[in-house]
Amino acid sequence: MTENIDPFGNDMAQLKALMQVMDEITALRVPLVDTADVVTNRNIRNLEKWALEYVMTDGDLVHDLKSAVIEIKYLASIIKDLRGRLRENETEIRRLENQLHRAN
Repeated sequence: MTENIDPFGNDMAQLKALMQVMDEITALRVPLVDTADVVTNRNIRNLEKWALEYVMTDGDLVHDLKSAVIEIKYLASIIKDLRGRLRENETEIRRLENQLHRAN
């Protein structure tokens, strides 16, 4: 005798949330790779390469180029951190909204 057993039990809400995430990824609404990071890293590598080509030249241009690379790396790390915090806040907002809807 076969019984119709629900393998997910009380986890239907989690299953629906997982399905929503999968739908967003397959609909390309969620970038798999952050293109801004790729472009920034490529530009940093190019600037570092140019600075290395003129390593024997102790001019203002080389110094400014090296300073710009350091500043760009610093600003890129701040942006990455802020994006992470934004994602965390958005997740927390969705969690609180779901909790509010369940309470009503």
